[in-house]
Amino acid sequence: FAELVNANFFDVVGVRPAVGRGFLPEEDQSPGGHPVAVLSYALWNRQFGADPKIIGRAIQVGQQDYSVVGVAPREFHDLPGFGSPDLWVPIAMHDQMLAGVGKQWFNERAGRMVGMVGRLKPGLTFAQANASIQALDAHLVEEYPTDNKGRGVEMLPMTKTTIPPQQRALFVRAAALMMIIVGLVLLISCANVTTLLPASAT
Repeated sequence: FAELVNANFFDVVGVRPAVGRGFLPEEDQSPGGHPVAVLSYALWNRQFGADPKIIGRAIQVGQQDYSVVGVAPREFHDLPGFGSPDLWVPIAMHDQMLAGVGKQWFNERAGRMVGMVGRLKPGLTFAQANASIQALDAHLVEEYPTDNKGRGVEMLPMTKTTIPPQQRALFVRAAALMMIIVGLVLLISCANVTTLLPASAT
């Protein structure tokens, strides 16, 4: 599982690679020009035996060779709502990494396949940042009325994104359905016990 990220991804989330480095700005600028990757600590151990000489080594992902530039620290294995990738690749490599519908939707404004994470500037409150994002959203609706119609923006602290915000309603419905099923099973069990008690007494 590879995750496409911007060059400043590790800086924004405040993570320093355990081995090597993160991505350079130029590695995320020319499409297909810089096939580099940062491995997860788990993949580095599982697939490469925690080889300290992994930096600079070429690995193959799909049909493309990538040069390993770093290894994420052990404690960094995922972000809430983003999954647990085995490696990270600059988003400029999307053409080589994606296939099928994902590749087709990547450049479509209507496609909903990109997650966003940010860090508050010093001195900026959550409310101020949220107001700025809402203003940007309103501007995009005006500029792209067809593709952005009916869309909204919700800014949340990272701790509240274990379930992706856009999927929360689906999770709530699934949980409610499971509770109803469990309740029905419990009700049937109670009814069976109630039927058996008089028979047992007799």
